[in-house]
Amino acid sequence: MNKGMGEKFLKDYKEPNYWVDEVKLTFNVLDDAKKVFVETVAIYNKNRSSDSNCLKLNGEAALESIKVDGKLLVNEQFVLENNLLILTNLPDQFELTINTVLYPWHNKSCMGLYESRGNLITQCEAEGFRKITYYQDRPDVMAKFTVKIIANRFKFNSLLSNGNFLSISESGDLSTAIWSDPHKKPSYLFALVVGNLSHIEDVFTTKSGRNVILQIYSEPKYIDNLGYAMGCIKDAMTWDEERFNLEYDLERYMIVATSDFNMGAMENKGLNIFNAKYILSSQDISTDTDFIHIQSVIGHEYFHNWTGNRVTCKNWFQLSLKEGLTVFRDQEFTADLHDPSVKRIRDVKLLKRLQFSEDASPLAHPVRPESYVAIDNFYTVTVYEKGAEIVRMYQTILGKEGFKNGLRLYFKRHDGTAVTCDDFCNAMADANNVDLQQFMLWYSQAGTPYVSVKDSYNPVTFEYSLEFTQKIADVDDHYHKKPYLIPIKIGLLDNNGHDLINLEVVEGKYIKQADSIVLLIDDINNKFTFKSQNLSFKPIPSLLREFSAPIRLEYNYSESQRILMINNDSDKYNRFEHLQQVFINQIKSVYNAFRLGDKPRISKNFNYALGNFIMNSNLSPDFRSLAFTMPDFEEMLIEINNINPIFLAQSIMFVEEEIGESLFDIFVELYNLNLSKKYLFEDHGKRALKNTALYYIVRALNRKINNNHSLQLLETIALGQFYNSDNMTDTMAVLYAVNDTNNEIRELIFREFYQKWNTNELIMDKWFSLQAMSKLVNINVLNKLLVDKAFIATNPNKIYSLLNTFTSNGKCFNTEDGYSFIADQVIAIDKFNPGVAGSLACGFSQASSMQENFRKMAKSSIQRILSQEIISNNVFEVSNKIVNSLN
Repeated sequence: MNKGMGEKFLKDYKEPNYWVDEVKLTFNVLDDAKKVFVETVAIYNKNRSSDSNCLKLNGEAALESIKVDGKLLVNEQFVLENNLLILTNLPDQFELTINTVLYPWHNKSCMGLYESRGNLITQCEAEGFRKITYYQDRPDVMAKFTVKIIANRFKFNSLLSNGNFLSISESGDLSTAIWSDPHKKPSYLFALVVGNLSHIEDVFTTKSGRNVILQIYSEPKYIDNLGYAMGCIKDAMTWDEERFNLEYDLERYMIVATSDFNMGAMENKGLNIFNAKYILSSQDISTDTDFIHIQSVIGHEYFHNWTGNRVTCKNWFQLSLKEGLTVFRDQEFTADLHDPSVKRIRDVKLLKRLQFSEDASPLAHPVRPESYVAIDNFYTVTVYEKGAEIVRMYQTILGKEGFKNGLRLYFKRHDGTAVTCDDFCNAMADANNVDLQQFMLWYSQAGTPYVSVKDSYNPVTFEYSLEFTQKIADVDDHYHKKPYLIPIKIGLLDNNGHDLINLEVVEGKYIKQADSIVLLIDDINNKFTFKSQNLSFKPIPSLLREFSAPIRLEYNYSESQRILMINNDSDKYNRFEHLQQVFINQIKSVYNAFRLGDKPRISKNFNYALGNFIMNSNLSPDFRSLAFTMPDFEEMLIEINNINPIFLAQSIMFVEEEIGESLFDIFVELYNLNLSKKYLFEDHGKRALKNTALYYIVRALNRKINNNHSLQLLETIALGQFYNSDNMTDTMAVLYAVNDTNNEIRELIFREFYQKWNTNELIMDKWFSLQAMSKLVNINVLNKLLVDKAFIATNPNKIYSLLNTFTSNGKCFNTEDGYSFIADQVIAIDKFNPGVAGSLACGFSQASSMQENFRKMAKSSIQRILSQEIISNNVFEVSNKIVNSLN
């Protein structure tokens, strides 16, 4: 490629010269020759706002022939170069027929039409349809699709595509299936599956009384692992009807699980293609977390039927219009089915761990980027997770009913069309008669806003004031950034940690809600003053309740205030947050001690508070377990400048070992209290707390591993749980707990786990991931894993589990050998799967937070990637941004 070329800009968006009414596709699968012939017949209509009779079509398939209104074009009548087919002097309306030939058995990119375990699968988002035929492969071109599939009926029993099933016929060895989607859609939502598959089937009755056929397809050997997913589909359909009055609109809803997929899943209209890891499940192969993730992903893809399919994006810059909105919907869905506080905390922890660090890295970008080279690179936590936080802020400001009214108006205005983030904002504003134009800055400005808070109390007037100052991150070229509209949910506490009631806001913009007050920060400086008949003392502010905005907030809490809030705040998120902040402060203190050569220590008051908290049976076990999850290396990237990764990894482990040792008896008691004889999913909270206790017990014993008593105790508890486990949750908890323990017990457990499960691909993904995150891993170990019989070098799940996980291993990745190893893998993978290679290259972004010697080592490896004669846009864009930040 011509490096750096092909950058697209939001400001350059123009409507196409021609629209498409309908598309007819014929796929003729000649399996013996490993070819697929595709005929595309499309009806084009002139765009009234265009003066040009030129049509430009994207395509990467082998072109066989072109016809306009049935007349064959010769080479002089079209131009084909750089994957762009250009036709000129066209009539205002015409039928275009294009024939292409595909070689899916040679396609290892997992894009377009490709082979997976003998089955043919498509993935077209974002720009995979151009690998199938020549078309305006852009989201604003929407058409009705009819699809004919011809294949050997003895080799392929499942011929599937979008929409409603019309017919199937047989002639000799061939079957011909016809599908029709009555809803207009862009090409990225097209799907096709030709395979030898098994399926389960059920029926869902909508609230209007229609019966919808539900089908889940997989390889025959996985048929017994599909039942849980079917229940999740029904839960999602019921929830969307009850929460948003959105009903499914086709005769059937299908899911196909495949082991080779670049993403988690894809929302193709009526035929969702899923990574098998988010469909296949049972207590033997799935952890409790897997079950919840499966439910969430199935909900996400189903919810896309309205937020993404019925209303889609005008261009790819608007990607968060569908993804941020749908992530928010799947978060609300999962929260309603489980503990909402725990769900909220998990979502925020993910956001801070990945998105905040992305915002602080050279890969920072707005939720709606201004430009891109490869759109695949913008399927990021910023677009998805921060995008979801923006949607959540709409609901925080407007209330649940106001948000629901806005969404109803959004569908009324835009059903069947391609729109922008502005259109969504306008619907929310108009439905609630409010001005939200300032709110659009959340889409256009990059970086995490920083808000500092100071307070004061007047004992004469009994008034309490909060002053907020927002600082807008300077991470891109927007030197004149404007202040955001930030909703900050708060409460005020007395000295016992109880909420003050009947508060009156006498200064500042706010929204009063049942349980809290939402302050509207809309300038660089905002002041809010409160009065109450109970305000005879200076209260303690409980700020940013439920994490009401994706910001970094600073208020100078004392340790005693934090401990009071950890034990008493009515807002579960803030109890979690203050405990995490104490963890962070302890890690930073230990890190500075290591850096200065001093002896590290942690607070005894902190240990006492921790013991009280984790033994508090009034709190759910799931919540207590989650609160004791230590901030990891990636979360700490935004907390320390100029990082020495070795000291940071040591600091996190030191704090974990100290907690494990100081609260050892408490953890043993918790472990024994939460043992269970038989697996029930409903006990997932107790299991989580037990396994958290196990982790800290092992951490404490690891410190004294050379002591015979410690070694015997470790052997008893770890091997006891490993051999007696009746579920994957408890089994994986043992592997996770001993993963950094350098002795024969770890080797025995990992070896026996491998011997039992090495033929199960999904479980081996877990095994590879644990190996990659271990503090004991080195390049020799990684190279052996790359040639292990269970490792499939072209499979995205294997690459993600081993290689991408390794880039999160701060201690082992941030070395000269670690950087060089990953650079080698990026170069190799880029030759067959640029999207996955680009994702792996993103791991280098953390190098910008490291000390100079680490930055130099990383830079050398990235420059080697960039020096390759052939490099994809995906890898070039990411690597170029990172290397420029290391100067």
